[in-house]
Amino acid sequence: MRRVVATVRLPLALAAVFCVLVVGTLLGARHFYQRQRDAIRESRVLQVQGTTNLQADRINGWLDQARQDASLVALATARFLRDAPAQERVRLVQSARIWAEALQVNRGYVSVHLLDAQGNVLLHQPSQPHADPVELRWLAQEAIAAGLPVSHGLQDGPRGPSFRVAAPIWRAEAPSKVVGAVVLVTDPQQSLFRLLAGQSQTSHTWETLLVQTPDLRCVVLRTSGPQPVRRTVKPIPANDTILSQAVMGRTGHLYGEDDRGRVCLAQIVPLEQPGWLLVGRESMEETDRLLRAFIIPWITAVIALIMVCFAVLLAVWQRQTRRYYQQLLEEEVRRSAMANKLAESEILLRTVLDTVPQRVFWKDRKSRYLGCNLPFAKDAGRERPEELLGEDDYAMAWHANAELYREDDRQVMESGQAKLAYEEPQDIPNGRRRWLRTSKVPLKNDRGEIVGVLGTYEDITKEKLNLEQLEEAKRDLEEKNRELTELLHFVSHDLRSPLVTVSSFAEEVEADVEALRGLLEGLSVPAERANRIRALTDSNLPRSTTFILDAAKTMGRLLDGVLTISRYGRATYRSEPVDMAMLVRRVVDAMDQEIRSAGAAVEVGELPPCLGDAERLEHVVRNLLSNALKYRDPNRRCQVRVSGSPQGRYVIYCMEDNGIGIPSDKVEKVFEMFVRAAPDDIPGEGLGLASVRVIVGRHGGRCWIESQEGKSTRVCFTVPAVSEADEVALREPR
Repeated sequence: MRRVVATVRLPLALAAVFCVLVVGTLLGARHFYQRQRDAIRESRVLQVQGTTNLQADRINGWLDQARQDASLVALATARFLRDAPAQERVRLVQSARIWAEALQVNRGYVSVHLLDAQGNVLLHQPSQPHADPVELRWLAQEAIAAGLPVSHGLQDGPRGPSFRVAAPIWRAEAPSKVVGAVVLVTDPQQSLFRLLAGQSQTSHTWETLLVQTPDLRCVVLRTSGPQPVRRTVKPIPANDTILSQAVMGRTGHLYGEDDRGRVCLAQIVPLEQPGWLLVGRESMEETDRLLRAFIIPWITAVIALIMVCFAVLLAVWQRQTRRYYQQLLEEEVRRSAMANKLAESEILLRTVLDTVPQRVFWKDRKSRYLGCNLPFAKDAGRERPEELLGEDDYAMAWHANAELYREDDRQVMESGQAKLAYEEPQDIPNGRRRWLRTSKVPLKNDRGEIVGVLGTYEDITKEKLNLEQLEEAKRDLEEKNRELTELLHFVSHDLRSPLVTVSSFAEEVEADVEALRGLLEGLSVPAERANRIRALTDSNLPRSTTFILDAAKTMGRLLDGVLTISRYGRATYRSEPVDMAMLVRRVVDAMDQEIRSAGAAVEVGELPPCLGDAERLEHVVRNLLSNALKYRDPNRRCQVRVSGSPQGRYVIYCMEDNGIGIPSDKVEKVFEMFVRAAPDDIPGEGLGLASVRVIVGRHGGRCWIESQEGKSTRVCFTVPAVSEADEVALREPR
């Protein structure tokens, strides 16, 4: 039935697919259009920036040249203002006038003015002033006060805009004294405007403006249309948002409207002249013109793609329609088979639920039972699950725990979060208490709404009892281990006395043999008997006493090792931060003579600190290093490397050597007492690694060996790591 419904709704699905394709195509087209538009705009921004910056560089160069010219004129006329005879002064005036005429012709200046330190005009070139004397005096006084060339903005006058620059004149004999000033007046239309006229335009709507922020005035330096015959310095239009932003201190590129209402892309660049800003801008029509050339073929391609999608989906829909009636009959047959399978599935699900050992149940929002499996019904004292429908926990055998169970249900349903594998008690009428491991999850309908709770539990009473028994057995084992350690300690002490007796009497026997050998020297004894006596005194008895003494000494060393291990097992261990790097270096320094004798090289890597007993850990490191030196390979130089790395709550320390290695069948046994993996010609009792295991075990860690026979051996052990505060304290200098 489900496939039939899907087939009937297929045209709607195709329509939805078509809509999705159309929307996706339009969104993709819009995305690529925006990318193209952004790329064009970015290109225009770069062009506007480049053109404006280039024009700004030219204007700054023009300003620098004007200041340099003023400084050169001031330097050339320094002699004019010094004290001189009248006839010399007349000649100098004539020379200065001739030099000023040359500067006016070659540099394009309108006039040159020479003033003394009090602001009195001494010389005009041409002879009549080109500017207001008061303004010339004020500009000269400003240059004299600053001691540097100064300039003011463009000023409108009867002959058009003009630009003035003044430079102080220093006395030639006393360079630190200002004696006057020179003022140069230039016509921007003959210099500045021509300087920009030779630059190519970036667009048909380009415009370059010079903004003077102190007096809120501007002048058009360059336009894309016909250039005006006479440019004027005019006030900044109030409706020009770009120039208003420039006056307010905005620099860089921006978008805004000009005084004609056009939206423009502009670049504002500050110039070297204080208060001057250069504004280059063009209308956004330039970007729109480039976009219009791109959008028409793009729209055509999008429409063609949409038509192709429509044709394909129409063909698919027609094909699906033809197959519909053929599938309808087949679907009716399948429906009957599915109904039978559904009934079988329900029976199978019920069988599974009733067979699993876990108890399964589900409730509504009021914690009333909606269903359960057969084991749960048996626990509740019912024969069939249907008998629990509509009842709550107060009606069950565990009514004493009803409030606890209902509170768990409420938390799961209100939070929407599962509560998994938690333990809870269950009191039943016979006075017994069972322990359950319960899990509850929110029960949701097909709309995702929480309509109840689904729960499972299993009886873990036996597991709890076994765990308690295991803990008790562990405590008993620890007590017996302690008793065994004490017994080992006492037995080792008790064995020491007879061992001393054996050694003493063996030594006495050895002395008696020597005395007997001396007594036999002067006796006459038959040859056969003499030979037998010499065999006893010279060979048999000395060899026997030697074997007895060697065995006693070996037994003594074994008892010492056993006592040492017993002491390590019974001792109280400190738990304090240990600087393992310093500890290992101390052990290496103490064993320097052994290391040199073995011809070994010991490399100590980065060793993080740990938590433990420094004295016991030093014994571990010393024992492992001694084994590495003892079991070295005589055919190559002994190399030992000590390393460490943190691993969670523990630190792993490893000591690796290139010695003779350990056979694979003995790797797991070398930590046991009296087990040796070395050849018989190397001395040892097999107690060193056993003591290492005891000490590491008392620290709560473990130890293991990774070895390749004939190649290398790597012994590792773990101990607890220190906290961050303890590690910082260890690193602080003492």
